Amino acid sequence: DKMSIYLDAASSSFWGLRLTGLQNMEKIENLSDQKGLQTSLLNIIKDDKKSMVRKEAVGLLSNTEKTSAVKTIREILLKDSSLVVIGATMEALKKIDSVQALLIAREFKTSKEAELQVSSAEILGDFGEPQDLPYLENLVLDGKMEGYNKLRALLSYAIYVLNHGSESMENAYKVLYYSKNNGNKYTGWYFEMIVQRFMEILQRSEEHTSELQSLMRISYAVF
Repeated sequence: DKMSIYLDAASSSFWGLRLTGLQNMEKIENLSDQKGLQTSLLNIIKDDKKSMVRKEAVGLLSNTEKTSAVKTIREILLKDSSLVVIGATMEALKKIDSVQALLIAREFKTSKEAELQVSSAEILGDFGEPQDLPYLENLVLDGKMEGYNKLRALLSYAIYVLNHGSESMENAYKVLYYSKNNGNKYTGWYFEMIVQRFMEILQRSEEHTSELQSLMRISYAVF
C-alpha cells in the first residue's frame, strides 16, 4: 500500500527521498491508525542527520498518539540543536495538546536559546494566562531578540493582548513605544496594524482613557 511505499522511502539512504516519503505521508488520512508509524518517526527524529528530514518527521508526529508524542517532544527540545527542528517541534506541540504546550513553554522560556525563548512566547501568546504576561512584555523590552525573532516576540505579545483585552494593556504604551524606536524592518511590517487593533480595544472601554490617548500619540507618529 501507499504507506509501506512511503515508509520505505523514508528509510532510503538518500535524504531527498526520505524527505519526499515523509511529505507524501501528510496526504494519508487517519495517520494515527497507521501501525509502526510512530516508531519510524521517532527513529528518524533521533537518528537522521538532515535537519529538514527531522523537521518533517516532527510535523507528522502531531498526528500520532498524544502521550508518547509529548514525551518525545520534550526530549527533542532538550537534545536537538537545529533551529528549524526546534521551531517545528514547538509548533507541533500546539496542535497536540494546548495544556501540555503551555506547561512546556513555561519550562523552556528560560532557555539561553533565542529560538526556544521566542517559540515559548508564541505558545504563551496563544494560550497564556496573566502570570505569563510579564515574560511576553520583557521579551520585547529587553532588546535581545534579533532579526525576524523581534517580530515573533512582538506578535506573541500582541496576540496575548488581543486574547485578553484591555486588562492586559497596562504596559502597552511602553512596549509599543520601545518597539517603534528599537524595532526593525520586520516589526515595521505589522506595527501600524498592532497599534490600530490595540486602540480598538481601548475605544470599547471607558476605563482606559489615558492609555488610549498614549496610543493615539504613537499612532499619529506612525502616520
